[in-house]
Amino acid sequence: MSEETKNKDVLTQEEAVKMANIVEKIREKADKYGIESAEFKSYMEKADKDLKSLDEKHENLVSQIKGKEKDEAELKKRIEHLENLGAMSGKSNEKKQDPHFIMNPIFKKNWSGFAEKFPQDADLYMKEMATVVKSLGDDTPAEIKSFQNSVLQYKAANDLLRTDIGELGGYLVQQAWSNRLREQIVEYSAVRRYANVESISGKSIVMPIEQGVPTASYEGEAEEGDEGTPNYTSTTLTPHRLTVTVPITWDMLNNSSYNISARIMNTARKSFAQKEGEKFIEGNGIKEPLGFTQDSDVPIYTSATSTLGFDDLIGITGELKRGYNPMYFMNRRTLAYLRTIQDDVGRYLWNPAFGDAASGAPATINGYPYSADMIDMDDYDTATGKPILFADMREFYSITDRTDIIVIRDELTQKKKAIVEFTLMAWNHGQPVMKEAGIILQLHA
Repeated sequence: MSEETKNKDVLTQEEAVKMANIVEKIREKADKYGIESAEFKSYMEKADKDLKSLDEKHENLVSQIKGKEKDEAELKKRIEHLENLGAMSGKSNEKKQDPHFIMNPIFKKNWSGFAEKFPQDADLYMKEMATVVKSLGDDTPAEIKSFQNSVLQYKAANDLLRTDIGELGGYLVQQAWSNRLREQIVEYSAVRRYANVESISGKSIVMPIEQGVPTASYEGEAEEGDEGTPNYTSTTLTPHRLTVTVPITWDMLNNSSYNISARIMNTARKSFAQKEGEKFIEGNGIKEPLGFTQDSDVPIYTSATSTLGFDDLIGITGELKRGYNPMYFMNRRTLAYLRTIQDDVGRYLWNPAFGDAASGAPATINGYPYSADMIDMDDYDTATGKPILFADMREFYSITDRTDIIVIRDELTQKKKAIVEFTLMAWNHGQPVMKEAGIILQLHA
């Protein structure tokens, strides 16, 4: 056979890689959807079209052999070799039903590249080739025997203990686990950090509030003065239950590398902090805290325009009675925006931005401290939003705790499934109490 014919006997490296990629996709579809699914059958139809060019190459090769070989028996064996080793999926229903078959051409020239890129597929190909050679016995063409010998020599020279193939040592490699579990940051509005927090031993707590004082008057000598009485009211805070249930299998409890019970407690505390922080700001008060942005009795200051500006931050301070110790509350996005505001010549209005380092005084806005911990407050660009609270939070908002977190470990309800349920509960409530101690800046429509 001429050198030209031999060069035509094989597919190019690019075509071999393309075919191997098709095989890999078929495997993925089969594993994901199952070989009887419509998705897998649809992809097989597409794969058959992609492999049509392979069929044409085989047909051309057969035609070349017919023209150059006179021995009909050799020609018959050669065609059988092409059908078995070429693995033309369009001519074999049995192959199509198995998603893990190897659709490889004769690799004489490109075998080493294929084996290096797809070692597991190469092992399967060699096993199939050995089966074909065994079935042909003494009738195996010399060319096939020669190719098999070269493949076996390559395998012997290149097989080595390695980690990426299980049979060649991968199963012996032990994986190491870090003793540190990386945790994502869970943001929550830290109202509790600034508000008035009380623990109670009963179902609810009544808070008396002074609403007014008697009116005094100046009188002349021996004249009778006016009478006056102070005014009082009260508000009742009744804690509501905050709860979450975490089911976990006994297998997980027994075999995890980490203390799962402790992890559940830790994540539950984060979950509770996140939820209560949200409701302390925007809760509706029905079986949950009353958020200060939802309390209609909390004073509102409307900005001059729909865009938040420093004039609004200054103006809001004049609406609060003197005697309180207020500060600004917002989320971090609003804070970042305020730091970007510039004057007409490009100078930042917020100066100094980070307080007085020499004295240790905190950074302020208009002389008042601030907090960007209220992550659940509206952003600075929310239409008619409420991005700023100016308040003496300790007087303005009260939080009542009935209990700390309670844990109930239930090993019985789902015992037949070997599932343990951890139910975590806490009772608390929050609402604005001294409402004149705070004011909300709302953006103009």
